[in-house]
Amino acid sequence: MNKDSANSSLCRAMYEYRLGSQSKYLALKDTVVDHIQKNLDFYRIEPCTSVAKHREKVHQSCMKLMTEGRFFCTRDLQDEPEKVVAVLTSWGGLDMSIIAKTAIQHQLFGGTILELGTEYHHKKYLEAIDDWKIIGGFAMTEMGKGSNVRDIETTATYVNETQEFKIVSPTLSSTKFWIGNIAKWGHDVVLFAKLIYNGQDKGVHAFVVHLRDPQTMKTYPGIEIGDCGEKLAWNGVDNAFIRFNGVNIPRQNLLNRFADIDSNGNYSCKASSPNKLFALTLSQLVVGRLLYVCAPIQALLIGLRVTYRYSTQRRQFGEKGKLETRLIDYPTHYRELMCVLATTVSLEFARNELIRRLKGAFQSDSKREKYHMLVSGVKPMVCSYGVEMLAKFRVMCGGNGFSAYNRLGEIRADLDIFQTAEGDGTVLLQQMAKSLLVNFARKMGQKGKIKLAIGYAMTGIQKKIDTNPIVIQNTSPYHLLDPKFHKKIFKFWVNKLLFDLGMGVRSSKKKGLTTFAAWNENLLTALQLSKAYTLSFILGEIQDAIESCPNIQIKAPLLLCSQIFALSNIHSNAAFFLINGYLSPKKTRAIEDLVTKLCQKLKDEYAELLIDSSDINDKNFDIPIAKKDVPYIEAMLERVKRAKLKRNKNKKKKKKKKKKVLCVDTTA
Repeated sequence: MNKDSANSSLCRAMYEYRLGSQSKYLALKDTVVDHIQKNLDFYRIEPCTSVAKHREKVHQSCMKLMTEGRFFCTRDLQDEPEKVVAVLTSWGGLDMSIIAKTAIQHQLFGGTILELGTEYHHKKYLEAIDDWKIIGGFAMTEMGKGSNVRDIETTATYVNETQEFKIVSPTLSSTKFWIGNIAKWGHDVVLFAKLIYNGQDKGVHAFVVHLRDPQTMKTYPGIEIGDCGEKLAWNGVDNAFIRFNGVNIPRQNLLNRFADIDSNGNYSCKASSPNKLFALTLSQLVVGRLLYVCAPIQALLIGLRVTYRYSTQRRQFGEKGKLETRLIDYPTHYRELMCVLATTVSLEFARNELIRRLKGAFQSDSKREKYHMLVSGVKPMVCSYGVEMLAKFRVMCGGNGFSAYNRLGEIRADLDIFQTAEGDGTVLLQQMAKSLLVNFARKMGQKGKIKLAIGYAMTGIQKKIDTNPIVIQNTSPYHLLDPKFHKKIFKFWVNKLLFDLGMGVRSSKKKGLTTFAAWNENLLTALQLSKAYTLSFILGEIQDAIESCPNIQIKAPLLLCSQIFALSNIHSNAAFFLINGYLSPKKTRAIEDLVTKLCQKLKDEYAELLIDSSDINDKNFDIPIAKKDVPYIEAMLERVKRAKLKRNKNKKKKKKKKKKVLCVDTTA
């Protein structure tokens, strides 16, 4: 947030309201920002830094932040998840690799031990993880399986005589790949492998496996570790591949909260079914996906601030004899930018609701499944949207957007991996679509079978489809701006697609296709359904936030954002509504014109407030074209000159080192 805003009290109030439950950690966020500001030279990583130096710098930064700063601990993931999010989002100005490496250590590695382990594991590992005395990774992904975790090939065979598990990578495709924190510094991993007990495959379980001696950093026998090499982004994270050739680990290294083998060699499982055990074993991924919702929103906020501030200064063309027109005043510019601003603000409230629900998500199977479904929609949507919009921001900033110092390209590259990490977007959206069909069946008391859900989709949903001719033709602003109209049309959108999916799968089955083939034949409809449901969820959250807001000065800009979000999505999906008779061409055109007018109003009245009150602190925001009180030309030239001076100093240091080497006395 920019504390020096013209209306700092309103800016602060807006900032706090947009944070939701994170607002109780405002003092902590300020402390984090102050710490980074005092050590900014230490944490700053210059563009085009070599991979080796990048990794070293990121490692040192993580150690300093989490051992000197101690802003959160691994147990906070259970007790105070809002605190963890509040801290990590306060690091928004730092290199993304620092955030990624920290999340791997505390959320993926430590968090899995916390969630799937018992008190034995907590006492043995958590304090050392928080102190970074043990550095760990999350060994789930295999080269041949990717998102298909259920069918991973790595095995952990229980040997009763020695009370050990024998870990084997049986094929080349079973090689664990992209395992963060392990290529150079990692000691341990949480390994996901199929537990083989008395010759039976008990499914995927999680184990702690020691890879290296923490003192000598030598790899233990039977373990092969290699470097995955340079990546498109996140080169500060040392990703590795790992293979196991008959590695023995103690029985106690099984994370045994839900499944165990006792000292007598008896296997037991608390889950009611293999599917439930699998879902519980992968539960920690849900927390990671929540972080993968938060990070793209922060990236969008940075991109918006850069692009907006640049567009309010940069002038291009205009009438003869007059001052050139600002970029922000061109409709082609402000309509695009204000739609992104409205969408990002809406996403903040969806994020807040996901954070709020996290603590209760594991209290029951139904809550866990509902939470998983929501995150499975929001995560892929916000990640793909973030990548797309960051690319547009780069173009909107012209040549200056291409400069590495302005970070738009760097941030866009950092976001790229979010689209596939911890769940490919297409796979997650399919999971949401299947859950939606199953949930309809449950409402009808039909025990969650998709084929029975289709019958409900065909009968009950059709009754809800409202194609009233008066509504279809109504183009009055009062009607088009009505939140009830927005809610109703989004509901129609979801229900009609659910109906179409059910009908489509049934039709495919009638042709003799298998369930798998029938689903694939209707896959595009399934993805459309999930996207519609996700957008409906986001709309509902900002509408609820507006309704419960007591401050009219905050309420007014948020209402405008919700209207732009709703109408711009209706317009961008106009083909669906036109085909299904919910909109007329005349009404579609009226919505298009109204969105442009609303974007102009947002630009003129509230954009600066929303930009300044975003969760990005100017203290740590070293981007030349985004300076609030410095002309971008001055800031850009200063940044380029500063970089040149630094390069010259480094050259002098290298020369001095060479001279010292040459002057060493070799006489004895």
